Amino acid sequence: MARGTNKASKNEVWQKIFDRSGDRIFDSIDSKGYFDITAPELKQASNEVDGPDVRNLAKFDKSYSLPDAFKTGTGTIKDYINIMPLGYIDKVYTYRLGRFNAYAPLEIEENESPKMLEFPKVQTISPKTIPSENAYIDAAFSSGMLDQALGSGKDHFLPVLHGRMGSGTMNFNIGVDNPQSLQINGAQIEIDATFEDSQSVVVIEAKAVPEADFLVRQLYYPFYVIRNRGVTKPVRPTFLLLLGGNYYFNEYTFDDPNNYSTIRMVSQKAFRFFDNLTITLDRIVGIYRRSRIVSEPAILPQANSYLRFVKTLALLNEAGNEGNPETGLNKRDIASVFGYAERQGDYYGNLVLYLGLCSKEKEQFIINDRGRKLLVKLDGNEGKLALIELLLQHQPFRIVFKYLLDNPMKRTSALSSDDKCMLASEITPYLTKNYGKSTILRRIESTAALVRSAIFESIDEPR
Repeated sequence: MARGTNKASKNEVWQKIFDRSGDRIFDSIDSKGYFDITAPELKQASNEVDGPDVRNLAKFDKSYSLPDAFKTGTGTIKDYINIMPLGYIDKVYTYRLGRFNAYAPLEIEENESPKMLEFPKVQTISPKTIPSENAYIDAAFSSGMLDQALGSGKDHFLPVLHGRMGSGTMNFNIGVDNPQSLQINGAQIEIDATFEDSQSVVVIEAKAVPEADFLVRQLYYPFYVIRNRGVTKPVRPTFLLLLGGNYYFNEYTFDDPNNYSTIRMVSQKAFRFFDNLTITLDRIVGIYRRSRIVSEPAILPQANSYLRFVKTLALLNEAGNEGNPETGLNKRDIASVFGYAERQGDYYGNLVLYLGLCSKEKEQFIINDRGRKLLVKLDGNEGKLALIELLLQHQPFRIVFKYLLDNPMKRTSALSSDDKCMLASEITPYLTKNYGKSTILRRIESTAALVRSAIFESIDEPR
């Protein structure tokens, strides 16, 4: 059973279903390409173990969250079993299981600097107090960000459609190598936002939680329904991801509008609102000079990306929010969500641990109150400065920062072998763990990259 509750998790309910009917499910998928299961059957199986309701039992917004039973005996997402709601068949709500990949990668260009914009002159919300994903969309619209990201320049977008609706009847294919024909009868669709100008219609799905991939259905169903309402303008499915205060607009197209699996990203635009608390080099130097130095933990993390740190912290927070606040993730979980190599899941989990923002119990990284509080602040410069202070409490980061401070040309180029050897000789006396020469040089290189990413690249340009 799930820890901290008497109820069974989604994973446990699906495992029970596959324990009971797995042979029949696999035989049907292997012979016909699919297996259909009804909502009453799911409800009965879940009720037997006091599990979640059917809607939650069939909801997996990212591939990572799919049940273990769907991944049995497979190595890649292409071979996972997925679930699609078909709607009502013979008056019974039905779901289809099959080896059709229902997800698409959610890619972020980490090295792209976001375009800076002024926040709308309103009093009800600020960049630090936006309460929901819908409010993020409202801020993007009110600030003109949406027009800059996706507009034609001829006129302004207008909000036209959002909320829940039925799909009606949809007929489309899913899969590329072995496409299957699906008929959907009255599925529920939830549209975060739709905007229209004279040239196109933009459908937006917004998330404030980091993901390596997303459920294509969240964009394809609105795209399909709106196109089939008689709309003749191009319909542009767009995923809006909020990460560390940055707004990423990923626009997609479907190369075959009648095939769910032909999704392709066509552009990405990144934005950020100016912050009244400006990050200057002088302010960072002040933090460096007054920071309280802490003793070094037993590991120097090998992590080099500020955005990946934010993703990992947000992921640990999400894991803690799904039921028991003491729920954590191991390195395999972190790697799986973001498409990292397994060792990278360890790198970023260890960075969160190194900064005192989580604990580690039985290989599980579990976010703590300090981590949750910092995550909330990371949408603005207050959080960035707090992170910088955490980094500069540690001698390895202080030494590397001071070196890059004194050698400005090194802030935008890789360290030389001599640079790394010199820094290693300064840092090694502070470490509580002995590293081989090649290992410590790699750690120094990662430390320098993180100092660039989290500290020097956070400096605001003058308005």
